[in-house]
Amino acid sequence: MEHPFLAQPVVELALALPMEALLSGSDDRILFRRAVAGRIPQSIVERHAKGDHSGIYQLGLQAHQSVVEELLMEGWLVANRLVGKEALRDELLQAAQGYTPNLWPILNAVAVELWIRSWQLF
Repeated sequence: MEHPFLAQPVVELALALPMEALLSGSDDRILFRRAVAGRIPQSIVERHAKGDHSGIYQLGLQAHQSVVEELLMEGWLVANRLVGKEALRDELLQAAQGYTPNLWPILNAVAVELWIRSWQLF
């Protein structure tokens, strides 16, 4: 099973539980944390961050670089001079080549362009 926490019995159990059983003060996922305690490292049990996904984003940019480049270079943000075309292209090329210290400007520009295009369809 690829996603064991999406198995129907697990989902049904989670939906049937009162919220108080799922939370403890400010701690979330309390049942999960109790279930895996002693089976995986405690540092993982206690973590609250989901980790870094920049590698996945970078692979996506590599695989779809031409599509993303067209979206951004021909997009509304560049056309209305809200972002610099050359600077944005440089950032995209660096990200696609694996230099990903800060992908958020690229990801935000993609999100804005897709959002704008979704409204232009109406």
